[in-house]
Amino acid sequence: MLHGRIVTFQIMLKDEPGILSHVLNLFAGSGANILTINQGIPINGCAVVTVNAETSGLEGSLQELLARLNGAEGVLRGDFWRGDRRQHGMIRSKKDGIENMVNVAILGFGVVGSGVAEVLTGNGAGISKKADELISLKYVLDVRDFPDSPFAACFVKDFSVIEQDPEVNVVVETIGGVGAALDFTERALKAGKSVVTSNKELVATHGRRLLELAAEHQAVYLFEASVGGGIPILRPLSECMAANDILEICGILNGTANYIFTRMVQDGIPFAQALKGAQANGYAEQNPAADVEGQDTCRKLCILSSIAFGWHLLPEQVPTTGITSITLADEAYADACQRRIKLLGRAIAREDGTVCAYVEPHFISLQNPWPVWTMSLTPFWSKGMPREM
Repeated sequence: MLHGRIVTFQIMLKDEPGILSHVLNLFAGSGANILTINQGIPINGCAVVTVNAETSGLEGSLQELLARLNGAEGVLRGDFWRGDRRQHGMIRSKKDGIENMVNVAILGFGVVGSGVAEVLTGNGAGISKKADELISLKYVLDVRDFPDSPFAACFVKDFSVIEQDPEVNVVVETIGGVGAALDFTERALKAGKSVVTSNKELVATHGRRLLELAAEHQAVYLFEASVGGGIPILRPLSECMAANDILEICGILNGTANYIFTRMVQDGIPFAQALKGAQANGYAEQNPAADVEGQDTCRKLCILSSIAFGWHLLPEQVPTTGITSITLADEAYADACQRRIKLLGRAIAREDGTVCAYVEPHFISLQNPWPVWTMSLTPFWSKGMPREM
């Protein structure tokens, strides 16, 4: 039996008339004194409702209430806990034949982390049905406070809470960098929790070791979103093209650089002004070094090369030239030659079994389809041949 007076329930409901009233009636009928109700903004037909209830008079019928919530119409899934979360449980729906629960913890609540939280809750019903498992957001790790967030009840500041919770199956790392992100990823994998990330720097520099660590502890390390997540490219390259020997890969791998080149050509503005526009429109970070100096493209190229050729290239092994020295005079010369300047990442398999990889600006002929890819669009190209048996 749980101890304490306040229980927090976080429940995902279908956003349909009468569902919330029905659920609140279940609380009232079980003797709970509801203190606060916070309903999140409905997204894609679902809404997260957080209920804090004072539980004197509830203890004797807590299990009955949970049983009713588990089977209630419109209840998709949820959690309940007391204070420090040491005593907690799950609320689930067993409709559509879905029996298993996957609890997710998100590390970091910036643009990417908050977006993942919104997708998991907003598209939760569809994701759960496709996965044949109930996907539940249980924790969000961040050192900052977000009292007004619809996920406020999920926040923790100590990673060990996530690490030591056996009900957490998947950790989504959105912190970035190779500091805390590496430490938390290693600890999560050692605890047998699968990790999903878009952290290209971490994957490019430590991916091989993290994949080995995941396999050692019967977990999975996934990083599709680290390169061309909107295309996608990593899974097709590793699975759909598995029967081919890849001879060359090449691409415009950084949308910020492509946006800057487009503004320089179309608007006739210098690099510095185009960069400020990219920052103002959210295409570039306030510290744009990784984008404009080619580091971002280099990291993505390393990840692609490791999959395409089986070589673990490290960023420091790849000659890299950025775009900071490109001027309007360069663009004018390219235009006079019927060309456009694009920052390419390129890797070529050589006959001696080695790989030649580099990042630098290229003159691309207007006869090539790539110059039509403007603004933040990023095309990718590979060349291969059927593998000899």
